[in-house]
Amino acid sequence: MRRRVGLRAALAALAAILVPCKAGADLSGFWIGTIAQRGRAAARDVSFQFTQRGGALGGKSYQSGGLSDPVINGSVVDSRVEFEVEALEQFGNEITIVVYKFHGRLDGEGIEITRERAAMRNASNGTRIPVRRPDDSDEEDRERRFTSFRLERL
Repeated sequence: MRRRVGLRAALAALAAILVPCKAGADLSGFWIGTIAQRGRAAARDVSFQFTQRGGALGGKSYQSGGLSDPVINGSVVDSRVEFEVEALEQFGNEITIVVYKFHGRLDGEGIEITRERAAMRNASNGTRIPVRRPDDSDEEDRERRFTSFRLERL
């Protein structure tokens, strides 16, 4: 009996070491949301397929039209969720790589999240494109670069 108790204690201690204690809820699966657009533009549906291993978050981001981009540099700590998406977008005749940073908080069954347009560069030559327009006020810059929305598990 004494040997079994020792084995159970050893297994419990090993599990405590191997299981990351700061990882939040498992977000693996499909999540959907709608991003409101400025002006008269129609709202955009977005979806994510998350894969979570411990506190690391990866997966894919899906845009309208079926295009997908990888979820990178993702983490889940307690209820805090952070990740990036590097997306190809077209602005006129130019293809641009846009880095979006997402910061959110798990709230019950959903995630309240903010998307930031953090960086842009020309896809063909790598030239950096400023994300802030020179004539924007701080308020206009925030409105243009930051968007908050809610994700729900599908």
